Amino acid sequence: MIVPLAALVWPGLFYGGIAAASVPILIHLLNKRRFHRVKWAATEFLLEAERRNRRRVRVEEMILLALRCLAMILIGLMLARWFLRPDALMAMLGSAAVNERIVILDDSFSMGTTLQGDAGTVYERGAKAVARLVQWARDETPDDRLTILRTSNPQAPWKSEVRIGDIVLSELQEQLKQLSPSHRAGAMPSAFAAVRALLDARETSVNATVYVVSDFQRLDWKRESDEDSAVDVLAGWSDEKHSLRVVLVDVGEDNVDNLALTALAGDQMQAVTGLSSRYHAGVTRFSERESEATALQLYVGDAALPDAPVPTIAPYQTIKAPIDVTFSQEGSATLTAELPGDRLDADNTRALAVPVARALKVLIVNGEPSADPYLDEVFLLRVALRPEGPQFSGNDLVVIDETEFEQTDPSGFHVVLLANVYRITEGVAERLDHFVRDGGGLIVCLGDQVDPEIYNRMLYRDGAGILPKRLGEMVSAEDRGGVSIGAADATHPVTEGFSGQAALYFDGMRVMDFISTIEDPDTPAGEKVTLTGSEKAEAKSHHTLLTLNDVDQSPLLLERGTGKGRVFLWTTSIDKEWCNLADRPIYLVLIMELIRHAARQDMGGANLLVGEPLSVPLDPSRFQPFAVLKPPGFPAEPSVRLDAQPNVELGMPAITWAGTNEPGVYRVELTETAGGVVTQNVSVNVDTRESDLRRASKSELLSAMGTVPAEYVRGEEVLGVSEAKARKELWPTMLVLLMMVLMLEQGLAWWFGSEQRMARAARSLA
Repeated sequence: MIVPLAALVWPGLFYGGIAAASVPILIHLLNKRRFHRVKWAATEFLLEAERRNRRRVRVEEMILLALRCLAMILIGLMLARWFLRPDALMAMLGSAAVNERIVILDDSFSMGTTLQGDAGTVYERGAKAVARLVQWARDETPDDRLTILRTSNPQAPWKSEVRIGDIVLSELQEQLKQLSPSHRAGAMPSAFAAVRALLDARETSVNATVYVVSDFQRLDWKRESDEDSAVDVLAGWSDEKHSLRVVLVDVGEDNVDNLALTALAGDQMQAVTGLSSRYHAGVTRFSERESEATALQLYVGDAALPDAPVPTIAPYQTIKAPIDVTFSQEGSATLTAELPGDRLDADNTRALAVPVARALKVLIVNGEPSADPYLDEVFLLRVALRPEGPQFSGNDLVVIDETEFEQTDPSGFHVVLLANVYRITEGVAERLDHFVRDGGGLIVCLGDQVDPEIYNRMLYRDGAGILPKRLGEMVSAEDRGGVSIGAADATHPVTEGFSGQAALYFDGMRVMDFISTIEDPDTPAGEKVTLTGSEKAEAKSHHTLLTLNDVDQSPLLLERGTGKGRVFLWTTSIDKEWCNLADRPIYLVLIMELIRHAARQDMGGANLLVGEPLSVPLDPSRFQPFAVLKPPGFPAEPSVRLDAQPNVELGMPAITWAGTNEPGVYRVELTETAGGVVTQNVSVNVDTRESDLRRASKSELLSAMGTVPAEYVRGEEVLGVSEAKARKELWPTMLVLLMMVLMLEQGLAWWFGSEQRMARAARSLA
């Protein structure tokens, strides 16, 4: 039964008024029975006259009787305190039968948006709407049970199965004021799944009403198909024994401008002390209006850096603001960027944990060593990467030949460079595959010692290996004076500085010989290796960074991401045998860029989103089996001692912490077996998908509900209904109507009686 528009505070008094309306009727009937008809000849002529007026007299009596009955009913309504309900209250309360009432309070960080006119936040408006709902339900259906969930942790209800009549409203309001938005993104699927679990556990529940109090961001609610709505999990609960309805209470605000810091990342994997490292901050404009120019405040640890300018940004566009940082100390550092405050501050700050190495450890495998430096495959490469002089290049080199590579473990290096290596055995290929997939960087430089068939079999493996593309035959252009450099990829960090006008740096460079690459068909004939979906994606994920200026625009430099690492393929030699790159000034720059971007990242930094578990591997040969975790609020928030636990995925014990509920830097202090303490920083940031404040319309929301019965109520309607308006009592109106009815009854009674008296007087005179 749906709650009626009007209701009574004391229904019993109204029923008493209806019963009292029968009193005038009884009096009328009793008065009629009190007289007995006695025929008398002298009065026959009077009876004849009265018969002619009987119809008029009966009408007059019925009018007076109706007015007296109406007066009794009005007295009953007045005493019963008849009142009206507004539409918003009707939608919120719904069924008058006993209900299971479940409130989903959205506490994602977008709910922290400040309302216009210093009216608090969207979350505070939502908390007030919840309090108003509880107040109404307590007055109307006090026996209902109330459960309140928050989207940040729907599996742990904030209030669970509380009888609404037992709730002290002032205490509830104070408790709601103590709450604040979390730093998590919206999680409506999890919230509705928790609601379904609650409903399934309530065997006695017959009617259920679910209230969703939210700002209703479009990303969470827009239904793209018939199978992707968060509320679909509730669709099967209603049946002939259960009824379910959802009330969408929209407390959001339209057209909110938001400038968000959506990314902070390095353009190379590994930072080195004393060398400038390039980072970029992604800044996105979530608005229909262009943003104004501003600046990013930057910090390394607590030390401020010069601001980074941020230009104007078009609506719903993202720009990359470049940041150059030089770290002075080895270890785990933190880079923090901040935007000026706006109406949503939660996405204005972002941190990046940066492991800083003393130097990059580079393993060079020399495929053609020679006593003559200028015939040695890697002599010029060694000079470029580790030149003589007081200025440290940031590279520590270890050079071995291919026979030594059989017994060398590459896991301790940042980069492995193969220079014209012939011998690629199964053991070498397996170690390189593991090295790259675990995050290492591999640079493969070809030459006259390379057998393409061996490389394809061991390193390409029909796309399942680590080589970017299948190798073809050697191509010689020496008779034509070599081939010049063609195009450079302007979007890749390695080659973006060599595109456009900067391509002139390659002037004079000639490639005499190179090994071609073959583009595999989508389904190679006779494929020997069955690829998984991820392997197929990796096999096609290569990028051509530099091309040759021949007819086929043959690749010169390719890159492929495999696992956590990167592989670069240089299709000619790295020395002067097949090309003259080593004679050009750009040789040093290109080699350094390749090493910096291929290098694996040291353990000592991790970057997570709020709510993702923190896990730091702990080498038992180096560290004690415990750690001390200091959260972002330390020292106001106490540190936590954590014991290492086995971790099958990492292959070693790890320190794990699931309480990453706040953004910022978590510091994990590891104690070395030798007694020292090593700090590893872990940055935790908000999920900036929540920064898009575009809201779902009423029609989109109701469409997203699918087959689940739903109603939509604006928060302004709910909060705009004051206590007086929520129960607009009509007893003053009833009192006025009663007085009017009584006055009308008295007037008509006097009028009808005067006519009868005048008639009797006329008859007596006759």
